Amino acid sequence: MNKIKKVLVLSSLSAILPFTIVSCTNETNNGNGRKPSDTSNNNTKLKKDEKLNDKTKNINSNKQEDNVDIINSKKLDEKTIKSIENQYLDLIENKAINEGSFFIESSLKVIKKLDVKNYKKFVLEVVKQDYRALEYASEELKNDKAFMLEAVKQNGSALEYASEELKKDREVVLEAVKQNGFALVLASEELKKDREVVLEAVKQDGSMLRFASEELKKDREVVLEAVKQDGSMLRFASDELKKDKDVVLQAVKQDGHALEFASEELKKDKDVVLEAMKRDSDIFRFVSEKLREELGKNRDIMLEAVKQDYRALEYASEELKKDKVLVLEAAKRDYSALEFASKELREEFRKNRNIMLEAVKQNGSALEYASEKLKGDREIVLEAVKQNYRALEYASDELKSDREVVLEAVKQNGGALSFASEELKKEFGKNRKFVLEAMKRNGLVLEYASEELREEFGKNRDIMLEAVKRDGDALRFASKELKKDKDVVLEAVKRDGRALVYASKELWRDKEIVLEAVKRDYRALEYALDELQNDKDVVLEAVKRDGSALQFASDELKKDKAFMLEAVKRNYGALYYASDELKRDKDVVLEAVKQSDWALQYVSEELIKNKEFIFKIIKINPYIILYFINDIRRPGKIQLDNSLLNILYSYETLNFIDFNYIANISEYKEKNQNKINLSNLLKKVATIQRGPDRLYKYKDLKNLIDNSNEDKQNLISILVKEPDLLKYIPYQFSNDKEFISLIAKQNKDIIKFASRRLQYDEEFINSIKNN
Repeated sequence: MNKIKKVLVLSSLSAILPFTIVSCTNETNNGNGRKPSDTSNNNTKLKKDEKLNDKTKNINSNKQEDNVDIINSKKLDEKTIKSIENQYLDLIENKAINEGSFFIESSLKVIKKLDVKNYKKFVLEVVKQDYRALEYASEELKNDKAFMLEAVKQNGSALEYASEELKKDREVVLEAVKQNGFALVLASEELKKDREVVLEAVKQDGSMLRFASEELKKDREVVLEAVKQDGSMLRFASDELKKDKDVVLQAVKQDGHALEFASEELKKDKDVVLEAMKRDSDIFRFVSEKLREELGKNRDIMLEAVKQDYRALEYASEELKKDKVLVLEAAKRDYSALEFASKELREEFRKNRNIMLEAVKQNGSALEYASEKLKGDREIVLEAVKQNYRALEYASDELKSDREVVLEAVKQNGGALSFASEELKKEFGKNRKFVLEAMKRNGLVLEYASEELREEFGKNRDIMLEAVKRDGDALRFASKELKKDKDVVLEAVKRDGRALVYASKELWRDKEIVLEAVKRDYRALEYALDELQNDKDVVLEAVKRDGSALQFASDELKKDKAFMLEAVKRNYGALYYASDELKRDKDVVLEAVKQSDWALQYVSEELIKNKEFIFKIIKINPYIILYFINDIRRPGKIQLDNSLLNILYSYETLNFIDFNYIANISEYKEKNQNKINLSNLLKKVATIQRGPDRLYKYKDLKNLIDNSNEDKQNLISILVKEPDLLKYIPYQFSNDKEFISLIAKQNKDIIKFASRRLQYDEEFINSIKNN
């Protein structure tokens, strides 16, 4: 479909909903502020635009002052309605609906008001792009089974907007979970017990096992499918399936950390542990201390573990750290494993010539761990520097003066000369042939050349070109003449942008050279002359690498709105260096926070206090909410009133907000606020993925509970429903008699999670048992 017709549709909309056209009028310049690349038919286009203007004038001429009244009273004539309908259908057929949520929202509102035929077809097309558009659909449509079946096939999450009746409809829910497993969360409780529905859901999203009925958590096929998708879901499997080796193996193949949820017997199973290590070699860091201790005592497991990752030796028992075979196996992989061996064995290996000789052949740096005597062993040191020139640093002073040893190291890299004795540095520095040979491997060797050779080579264009190709910093040794040579300097800054500092001042104003320099290192902008620090192309290239490059830009650019809009698009950190006026500019700030919520720390206090603006950016980037809840900086002290809390309560927002942040809500809540808000939040807590992990981090869960009985009951119902969460309750609750008593009425297991003080309180324990 041509752009003219598309704009006509939008112009038609503007007659009844003015703000629609505002977000869509950039179509004629590619929607990004740049001119179209094809300008060959400008004259033809102008003529078409004139016709378009005539058409839109006719539409707008009928526009009344009160647009809302026009919609509500349906005063538009049939011809206009038909015209808009046909144009919308053209948009659909040509797949031209791509203006974003603002366009979608306004479009649906208008269509809904006008009661246009083909409404379903249009809504379905919009749902393909954003299922949340259903929010604006009619209630009748949300209860239309045929329509919702089509909608959930496009996006399973569309089930969120289906009527309560359809959320209980097996056919609709089954189609939804096939498209998106997460839709199970939105289904009725009854359908969460339906085997086929849950099986389809976990095939799409293993984490949905947590919402399955207890009966289905015992179903081997259902659990197997879940852990294949998400190994951590083993935590929700029945105790019987946690003993099933095949199930556990599938879980740890997907997520090594799932080992934590296996039965005690399988946690020690060699096959299971090694499979977990294949998936996550650092598994020992994440399993419980108790399991780590048990695995560390198992020689067979540890022997296989160090073969996969030498660092596993760190978790071996003190006894096994004395085991020569085990430690040697780890050292074969990386000799730094010796730092985890017992002190006695470490000393023994350091003095063992055969072991150290084999070690340095594998990794020259292992020489660091050799005894002082072996660091003076010529054969060992020669083998070490052949493997890694840096090993020369650990050789004895005597061998640092050995010409053959040093030459062998320099063959690997000329930089080895820095570790040679002062005597050899001087000797080799005067040796023309040696310096030239060494420079082939490291241009900075010139630092150790004699003054005469340095001066000679610094004037030699061919030699210096080769030197800067290896290390741009070698430009500092070039003669004044060669520092003016554009080719030499260009090669240098391609390797090291900051080598620009050694170039002649004339070349500091050369745009090509400065552009190459800032591409390599944004800090090179510091050395550019004023005119290039005011050049948009150069500064934007530097900002692309790091926003702090703007500190070297001219004050003029920091005040230029168009430039700053481009700068913050490339790097939100550029906002920090913007002028105070632009830190108050909504357009610039909006663009910055689109890139990262951290940009908000650079925003003016004036905007921080603007609640309307804050709501707007939270919708664009929900992570912004953390800025206020985490109390990074709240000069405006914006209250988390109902309108802001509603954003927080959306599932999408809750999905990434940590309990630490949620806890602080209580600090903002005013006494007269509706307590239902907090209750709703508590009910959603159980639906957040990886809840136990987050709850474990959370230290102040008590802040989530106010004094009302309703809120406490909500939390209790969550903990009773998900007993796995009981072991994570904070001390404030584990030592709260009333809290423990209330849960114990429904789950006696709570006693083992109570504080030690309560566990030894016989009177309290007896009251629980007799209750």
